[in-house]
Parts: sequence; C-alpha cells; structure tokens
Amino acid sequence: NIDAGFISNDVDGDGIINSLDLDSDNDGIADYLDNIVPQNVIPEVVNDADSFLIECEPGLRCRLGEFALVSAGGGARLDEDDLIEQDDIGDDEFFDPVGGIFDFEIHELQNPGQQVSIVVPQIAAIPANAVYRKFQDGLWRDFVVDDNNAIHSAQGNLGFCPPPGASGWQVGLIEGFFCVQLTIEDGGPNDSDLEMNSTVSDPGVVSIPRATPTETPVAVTPTPTPVAVTPTVTPTPTPTAEPRVITSKSSGGGSAGLGLLFVLMLGFAARFRQILGRVLLSSFCVMFLLPTPEASAKEGDHLDAWFVEIDFLSLEGEQTAAGFSRSMAEEGSPVNVLNFDNKRTGYQFNIGYEFNKYTSMMFGYADLGDADVEFTTFEADNEVLNEALVESHPHSAHGVVSTYRYSRNIKRFNFLIDIGAFFWAGDIETNHEDVRPDIKSRIDPVFGFGLGYDFNDHIGVNIKYKRFTLNGEVVDGTGIGLHLNF
Repeated sequence: NIDAGFISNDVDGDGIINSLDLDSDNDGIADYLDNIVPQNVIPEVVNDADSFLIECEPGLRCRLGEFALVSAGGGARLDEDDLIEQDDIGDDEFFDPVGGIFDFEIHELQNPGQQVSIVVPQIAAIPANAVYRKFQDGLWRDFVVDDNNAIHSAQGNLGFCPPPGASGWQVGLIEGFFCVQLTIEDGGPNDSDLEMNSTVSDPGVVSIPRATPTETPVAVTPTPTPVAVTPTVTPTPTPTAEPRVITSKSSGGGSAGLGLLFVLMLGFAARFRQILGRVLLSSFCVMFLLPTPEASAKEGDHLDAWFVEIDFLSLEGEQTAAGFSRSMAEEGSPVNVLNFDNKRTGYQFNIGYEFNKYTSMMFGYADLGDADVEFTTFEADNEVLNEALVESHPHSAHGVVSTYRYSRNIKRFNFLIDIGAFFWAGDIETNHEDVRPDIKSRIDPVFGFGLGYDFNDHIGVNIKYKRFTLNGEVVDGTGIGLHLNF
C-alpha cells in the first residue's frame, strides 16, 4: 500500500513531488513508482520490479486495467480489499480465486482483430481442476477456448516465467505449474470490450469450484415434559454440487424434408405449370404490396420459363459467445461458455417460374445448418434453463421459403434481388433429456442479392448474399448456386 507521506515526497529525485509526477510510458503507473523500462512489462505489485512481472509480446504495450488503476497494490494484481471497495467488480458466486486476480490491457496491436499472448505469473501453484475465470459485463464466466483463444501453462518458478511463445508452454491449466499464458483475440469473446480496436482488456483469475456446503443438523434439547420431541434438520440452501456440462445444438432440418418437398414441388409444377405460378405470384405480391408483373404473355408463351435453383451457403449468426452469456444471465440462468460455434453451412432449394425477363416467383426449402454451444451451469431448474435458452441460444432453422425476384440481364450476366418470407421451424437439442427448449414456428423475412452467369439457355451459376432473420437474430450467408431452366 502507498501512504500519504510517500506520495508527498520526491522519490525519483526529478524535482517533482510524487503526487504530481507523470506517467510518461502510459502504463497506468506514475513515473516515481515505475522502475520498469520495457513497455511490454508491468508489475503485479508496484513495489516489486524484479519478480511477478506480467509480460506481453514484444512490440506491444501493457498497462493497468480500469480496476487495477485504483488497486491498493498499485500494480495489475487485485486483492480481496479491492473487490470489497470497488463496486463495479464483485465476488465470483461459484468459484474461488487461487493464483491472484489480474487486470491488464494490451495496446498498440498492429492489426485490429489479431491474437496476442500475455504471461501472468501466479502467486500460488495451479491447483487440480482449475479453470480460468473472466470478469465481463458485470459477470464472472469461463475463459472461452477456440481457434483464436487459448490457455497454456509452464512450470516456471514462483514469480518467474518464460516469455510469451517460448518453448515449454503446454496446453491448458496444469496442476503444480506457476505460470499461465493467455492468447486472446482482439474483439473476441475474451476481450472485455468486445471490439476490434487494437486493444485487449482482461480482468481474470485462475479459480476452482467452491465446495458445496452440507446440511447441518440443529440440536434439540429435550424438555422435562412427557411430550416426545423429534429432532429436526434445517437444510442450508446451496447450489448444485457440481456444474452441469451441457452441449447444445440449434439445428436445421435434414435430407428427408428436402426430398419430400422436392417431390411435391415437381409434381405440382408438372401438373399446373403457368396457372400455379400466376396464383402464387399474385398472392405474394398482395401480401408484400409488390407490383404484379404485366400479364401480357399470350397463353402458351413461357412454357419453358420454369427453373430450379439450389444454393450452397456459408452462414454465420450475429449471436456471440459473450452475447449468449450475457443474455442467459439476464434470463436468470448464468452460464460459463466453453465452446461456441455460430458458423455453419446450409442450403436452399427453389423451384420458380419466370413471368417475364424482370420478374420471377420461387417456392422452396432452406436448411440453415447447426449452431453449437457447450457451457456449464449451476441452474438446477430445467424449466428456467429451457426458457433462457429459447431467448439466448443462437438460432438455426429449416422450412419453406417463398420469394419474389427482380432481375436485370446484360448479355449472359444477370443481377438478382430477392425478397421473401421464411416459414421456419427450429430445434435445440442437448445432451440432457430434460433440457429441451421449445422453439415456436415463425414467419420472418428473408432478403438476398446476387450475380449470375448463364452458360446457355438451360444452365447457369450464381453467387449470392442472403440475410435471414430468425426471431430477431440475423443470420448472414454467402454462397454459390446452380440454376437450371426446363
């Protein structure tokens, strides 16, 4: 701790009293306390510049995080008093810190969105069953490990660790080791500001699950009366003894749905052809207040105007790991995200009718693939958890798509604009039988545009962008498609 008398002196002899001294290297530590020259190194406590040093990659600038700036020790490490005195950061309800709580920022990344590594010496050896916990958006949660974020450990010695990227780092938190290396993606799920801004912030700590309190019997003293007294036991309310690990998948449909729709559409197309197309188009135009194309073609024209399209899509939903964690907490079921994957592949099959060279109507089937999440939770009430997952889980879907298309042709090239309605259903499957969120079927808009090229009168290809809206969540997709006239 730094007392008032120390602040009023001129420790570094530069003619400026300590309380007015500057922070020339902008690491959050005043010059009179800062004896460390490299900008990629900051102390865990300000009065120790020889050991327990947090080290970023060379070329980057480390500085104290927002909570560490006002910490009692003056460095990047927070103690229990800091947690009590600072209202914006609180105790972890389900885990106990072990190796020190550290709050730091990494600045001057060369490219927004890049990965950076930082080494954090621990004040105690990593225990068994340890996890790395992060404080983000007012909640403690697990560090997310994925392709761009990782945790490594090294043996080291108390207070001394190898630099970032050196040999000897091993994947995970290894019992008995003293050193932790975090690899964090700028703007990723472990960057507290969630922005790709060439800055990473990370209040975090190595922790272990809290022990579950046990039921305590209350002693009852017998009275001298002949009335029998039965001793009672008062249970202490506790969370679930161990967190449940839940693997969930928001799924689209399958090949059975596509095959059935394909057969039905071909049957209807063969039987009704123009009549069906005009009825569908008129209904769609009335629904969306779109102009109906001129019915100037003579009976018997456009008999070859039917076409089939199939698109293969690379899709990604807007929901993020941090957003999922935040939403689950708001719904009353805090979770710790272990893995989160909202990128998938999907497809859309359409059969359509071209009324003239500008307008077409399509009717088809879309499957938006699977979105996967793995998380832990202490929530024992499955009904509460199911309701939270309905609101928070990344959406996927399968269903019928009705689309109006406007196109402009320039020789063999054509520019396409699609607007339509998606009549979809979705499922969330988990590895727990009692965790089965009920996703209601909905009708939501779908929009797209693309560029096509016709090899001849019968075969063409196109590239497309599509945007689906699923109960408020946007799912964007890009892909390539095949167009067949018949």
